[in-house]
Amino acid sequence: MPRFRQRNHRSALEYNGSTTSVALGNVLNVGIGDLTINVWFKTRNSQTLQALVTKKTDLASTGAIGYSMFLENGRVRVAVSDGTLLLRRDSSSSPVVTNNKWHMATMRWVAATGTLTVFLNGVTNQGSPFGTAPTGTLTTTEQLRFGSDNGARRFLDGCTRDKQIW
Repeated sequence: MPRFRQRNHRSALEYNGSTTSVALGNVLNVGIGDLTINVWFKTRNSQTLQALVTKKTDLASTGAIGYSMFLENGRVRVAVSDGTLLLRRDSSSSPVVTNNKWHMATMRWVAATGTLTVFLNGVTNQGSPFGTAPTGTLTTTEQLRFGSDNGARRFLDGCTRDKQIW
């Protein structure tokens, strides 16, 4: 379980990078609808692959189902998949996530148009999309998690606060 931390009248969950995450159960299945995720985060090492928010199955022969927001090489990576089609988008290489500073990442999925957008610190900040927009459901029985990928890997080394999903 992450450690609760409070400084300067702000609260945050602190993750140790190797074993801590938060699982909220099988909630927030979006089906074929739209999705927005917003999370404030601070890292100690933004160069490794780390999960901010995930609700997806593991990769299998049919592919993952669900949605995710990761950090990798100082960039925010977001993805949606229906088990057959996967669409991923990374934030561009500039600016990169700076360690030990608070950043806001936002992911916006518009199902009707197949548009996946990533914002970093309130600014649209994205490279070229990878893959094809899914047309099926993003619903999965996996748990919604903060700070890890399926509770077993890609643990976040840092803090999160003010998480919103709608």
